Amino acid sequence: MNKKGFTLMEVIVSLGLTSILLLLLFNVMFFNIKILKKTEARIEIQEQAQFIKEFIEDKLHISSGVDSIIDVNGHKIKNKNFNKGEIKELRFILSNNIEGIYIDNKRKKMFYRRNLLYNGYEIGDYVKKFNVEKISEGKGIRVCLEMEKNNEIMNVEFLVYFRNYCIS
Repeated sequence: MNKKGFTLMEVIVSLGLTSILLLLLFNVMFFNIKILKKTEARIEIQEQAQFIKEFIEDKLHISSGVDSIIDVNGHKIKNKNFNKGEIKELRFILSNNIEGIYIDNKRKKMFYRRNLLYNGYEIGDYVKKFNVEKISEGKGIRVCLEMEKNNEIMNVEFLVYFRNYCIS
């Protein structure tokens, strides 16, 4: 007899093989999605870091130097009394005006303000820590930013020398 169709055994074997193949396919797909999200987070952090770095360099390079800093506890420290550490705000002198760059730790955002009476505007995201260190007897600073998105952490470090430095 020539029977047309599948036997029960053929159906069970084909369903088993199909389910194994689908399981492997889903694992590969989920792994790729995880890698894609990780890569997207790294790229976003790099873009933000590049913009923030260039912005800070542009502003500080033409400034007369650091006026004061606000530490993580909210205390104002004059430039001459500060060497290095984690800060909340960096205040600098630009065109005889004191301007500031600060972070909001809760939202992981960095802001720039031209007038210390106002909040200013956002210049970047994902900034977790803001560290500065005086170099060359105050003629420049080393800026270290720790940036984080989706548990991806990137540290950015750069030097800025003040073109119009004057001792205050």
